[in-house]
Amino acid sequence: MIDTKGWRISPQELPGCKAEDWNPDFFIEVTDGQYGVYVYNLDELRMGDYYGKMAVFQQPASSPVPVVCSDITWIKFSGIDSALYLSLPDCLILRIPAYVKDATKPDMPFLVIKPKAKTFAFIEWNDSSIYYTFEGLDRCKIQVRELHPKELTRYKVPHRTNEVIDLGKLNWHSLALFDAALFLYHQEPTLNQL
Repeated sequence: MIDTKGWRISPQELPGCKAEDWNPDFFIEVTDGQYGVYVYNLDELRMGDYYGKMAVFQQPASSPVPVVCSDITWIKFSGIDSALYLSLPDCLILRIPAYVKDATKPDMPFLVIKPKAKTFAFIEWNDSSIYYTFEGLDRCKIQVRELHPKELTRYKVPHRTNEVIDLGKLNWHSLALFDAALFLYHQEPTLNQL
């Protein structure tokens, strides 16, 4: 049994959850304890490259309410850095694998979830997203920060450090459509088309 930091979560009730001793689940309680992210069915697709299904819960920990969960949509798993909570815009940020053969969109966008609004959106990004994080500036704007500056210096694409992203300009979708996240991401116009 993993440490859920007092949150009473029943993994067996999550869609598609399979208990596997060799591949344990992971729980992340975000900064202020308002939300908990339960990552399950972890799978190593390439050496050291993990993905899992996830469920987001909100307080109270004694009877947590699932905000979203899916046995279809996967997230990139990188331990404690897998989920970031920004209090000013009240959003969770994760990474979602989005590779589709012959697609024109970048393959590792950020997934932004606003639990109270029950919506989600994407920030287009390529696989360099693992080197970045965000800082909340206000209720509508976030700023890109380097998570792994040394690794990023070796990456030969334009850096997006300090870029300010207006959350109000993202295409927001209802969490009721979360199982279709990959499809929705690829249906949105690319940055070049905007």
